[in-house]
Amino acid sequence: MDAYIEKPPNDYKSSCQEITENHLSNNDDNVKNSCLIVMAYLNDIKTTYHERDMVSLCKYVYYWLYGFVVIKHGNDINVLQYYNDILNKYNEQHVSSTCVGTVEEFDKEKYGKISVIYNVYDKYYSYTKKIQSCTSHWCTCGDECIKDYKTNIQKCTDPSNYEFCNELENFRTIYNTHIASDNSCDNMPKYLPPFLIIHISYIILIPITILLAISFILFLLYKVNDNFIRKYKYCDRFYIIHFHIILIKYIYFYIVHFTKLC
Repeated sequence: MDAYIEKPPNDYKSSCQEITENHLSNNDDNVKNSCLIVMAYLNDIKTTYHERDMVSLCKYVYYWLYGFVVIKHGNDINVLQYYNDILNKYNEQHVSSTCVGTVEEFDKEKYGKISVIYNVYDKYYSYTKKIQSCTSHWCTCGDECIKDYKTNIQKCTDPSNYEFCNELENFRTIYNTHIASDNSCDNMPKYLPPFLIIHISYIILIPITILLAISFILFLLYKVNDNFIRKYKYCDRFYIIHFHIILIKYIYFYIVHFTKLC
């Protein structure tokens, strides 16, 4: 990607002209070059990389495009539509289905969270591969990586950050596995402790458990107090149904709400 940014290819100039005119209000050639860069990288994905890496690479292209067009150059456009138009044009010309259906739209807030995760892994990569890309030494990259990680786990008391915090938890596992056999930098912590994160399955499980418990209790009451319940048959059925309706609505709210957050 960096090579294409420094020197955008001209192979797709005619293909990109109409697309950029339809989407970009900024006349800056650097912004218009984003289409050329994405086209070239899509071709690399199709011809060079393994299929198992394709989804991650396609998501990275969209992440880069959003950052380049919206964050860096201030274009207020529908980036997903712009991306899809580039994608459709490329696949049409190459009789391909590269990257189709692999990305979802996100806003500046989600871009910011993805950017945090990306930067944490980028610094971690520089540290583990001993690349001097931070200030003076790869150990500095490692130190900055851990500082970023520790700063951002503070956000994990908010359930809406579930997906973001789950990625930080994945990083913690990867780091702890690596650091167990790496003593190259004295400044690096030897272990990152777990931080509290409530898994969505637990949140959904709570109301389901309550529903089952109440249903079981009502069933026992029905068996034990058969004569009493017969006397108040209508009332009993009404309250059983009423309890079930309330709890089903409660479960539905949690499933829909937390699925959207994730």
